[in-house]
Amino acid sequence: MTLFFLFLGNERFFLADLDGVHMRVLVREQFEWQGIGFGLGFTPFQGVFNAVFPFNLTIVPVFLLQHLLSGDVHLPLSATLFSLEMFAAAWIAGGLVGADRPARIIGSWAVAIVCLPVLSGHPFMASFDRVPFYIDLILYLFVSLLLLKGIRGQSWASDAARALGCAALLNYAAFENPLAVMIVGPAALFFVIAIIAAAADRRERLAKSAAAAAVAVSGIASGALPNVLGGTLFTVPTFFADELLHSQAMPLHASIAYQAATFGSHLGMIAVGGSVIGGLVLLRRGGIGRYERQLLLAHLILVCAIVGGGYLLVRSGWVGPQTRYFELVHWPLYGVLFAVAAIAAIRFAARQAARLLLVTRAHRAALIWGPVTRLPWFAESLALGALITCLAVWGGIPASRQPGFPFPPRHTAITNVLAAETALSPGQAFRGSTATLTGFGDKPGGASWSELHYNDHLLLHATGNDHRTMGLWYFGIPTLTEYSHHSTPQLYFLLDRFLTRPQDRQLRNITIYTRLAPRIMRLLGIRYVISDQPHPELGTPRARLPLPQGGELTLHELEGANLGSWAATRVVTGADVDAFTRWMASHPDLEREAFAFEAIEGPLAPARVSPMVVDGKEIRIAAESDGTSLLVLPVQYSHCLTLRGPGRLVRIDLALAGIVFSTKFEGSLRLDRGPLGAGWCRLADLREMKRLGLGQTGDPAGRRP
Repeated sequence: MTLFFLFLGNERFFLADLDGVHMRVLVREQFEWQGIGFGLGFTPFQGVFNAVFPFNLTIVPVFLLQHLLSGDVHLPLSATLFSLEMFAAAWIAGGLVGADRPARIIGSWAVAIVCLPVLSGHPFMASFDRVPFYIDLILYLFVSLLLLKGIRGQSWASDAARALGCAALLNYAAFENPLAVMIVGPAALFFVIAIIAAAADRRERLAKSAAAAAVAVSGIASGALPNVLGGTLFTVPTFFADELLHSQAMPLHASIAYQAATFGSHLGMIAVGGSVIGGLVLLRRGGIGRYERQLLLAHLILVCAIVGGGYLLVRSGWVGPQTRYFELVHWPLYGVLFAVAAIAAIRFAARQAARLLLVTRAHRAALIWGPVTRLPWFAESLALGALITCLAVWGGIPASRQPGFPFPPRHTAITNVLAAETALSPGQAFRGSTATLTGFGDKPGGASWSELHYNDHLLLHATGNDHRTMGLWYFGIPTLTEYSHHSTPQLYFLLDRFLTRPQDRQLRNITIYTRLAPRIMRLLGIRYVISDQPHPELGTPRARLPLPQGGELTLHELEGANLGSWAATRVVTGADVDAFTRWMASHPDLEREAFAFEAIEGPLAPARVSPMVVDGKEIRIAAESDGTSLLVLPVQYSHCLTLRGPGRLVRIDLALAGIVFSTKFEGSLRLDRGPLGAGWCRLADLREMKRLGLGQTGDPAGRRP
């Protein structure tokens, strides 16, 4: 209850800034569009109908419970529940490494408070305040380790129940948050090996090994682990790592131990160093079991690898996930082991003080242990918890920091037009999406996402809307911009090569575009363009928005955009991405001509197409023609798509889906990345792009034709 009221005071810091607000928008979007379930469908507002962002927020327990009870998500209650999850994870983790009860209580309270914004001035780059459901996977991991530890090879029924619990948690985690499973995975594997190695005898070791193998097989059979693997590998850095900006080559991205320069506090280094000292204290003290010792050693080795190896990795130009993400799983043990070190220091100081005061051995023991051992468990918890809470309240009083991304966004003259003309809701026809060309006009030497995002920040505070991401998605306005770790490499290639200036640089999880190319934009379903530069070739703007700092935003309409209504009558075939690039650079008429990597029998006839209707996991399509026709859809092609209807699904123009049909087509495209086999489809996408030579040729310095 205390935590709840504390979060009420700091609600504006929970799910704040770009990442946090993104999660708030996605929670609402996924419940509305996907419904509750394990499968993920199309994301209707980002990119070109890619698979939804790699979090299934409809099965996050904290969000799901509130949605079922009230139909909405309450931020202070969510923060409180996530904090309780972190407390539970730290309590279990402390028991697994042999910490005593006072250390587990103090450490669990401390990490539960620090990980989420009870404090107004966050001392760490925690990430939990923006993506709190990472805590779910940390809790699942330590519960699974506790279950695995309990497998002894003595009762097959008991062991099978524990293994089943581990399998359920693994599969649930993999479908809830496949991105975080990849982050938690290395530590999980290391801890599992440590538990198996600590088995008392051969029988127990075989039982634990069999259980771990069965859990892994269940993850493969359900498609959960292939889904994680495919989502991890079928990404932009896999194909274009040498082109990406090394934006995180700073020590603060390696570990919280290096964040003093950014946050003005050495608490990160103190927390990591204190936890290492606490671990060494436990190892030296003795009295802990073989499982506790092995897990403690595994934790210390991993922490050294993250802090030391992570520093070297980010300095080397690493463009993958920040190594501090792999550190998140160790936070519960940071809290508990720091408490072990603190209690040991206090006890040592008390002994030295008693010795200086010439107190007898018996009196020293009574002085140190008496007050603690006489308190019942609940009173001890209450007293220590109250102490930590008071410290948190005291530290949270000067709430001077303000969130960097005010929410919710406000309507402007531009978003009013877009909402009326293109806003999308389930079961509605697709009416086009929007491309934002702002923030780079005064940067002839080149721009990256950082410069564009800074400009969006200025626009947001000046107009109440950033006009690129959340300011449009919140109102149901589809955009070409996609903010996702699982952006597809083929769409990256198309945007980077044909819609971006040669001097601009890309990041791994958001692809910028800085060139007006109406021909290609129309192909991708772009109907409107927001710009802060004049474009007389586009005619009179549909809307204007004067800016306080000078200049204006304009909204232009691109006539004839592909709303699922294009049918090519000529097809050019080629064997690889290089052939496609040469063809696209020759400026073909993309409404009538298409590029395919397989033969499509002709002649092809024009088609009469009904509006493309979008639902959460399917897009309904209806068309007629006087012969064989090829529909070119503003939908990304993937092996995860299922075509329902009398036609054939083909890859068109590298990134898009095409449907070949004769005379009449009534059916749908369905995307459902869920259990039982669907997880393998991203690996099939990966193999196809490798076969077509994506990312294998070209010079990054002059890569745009």
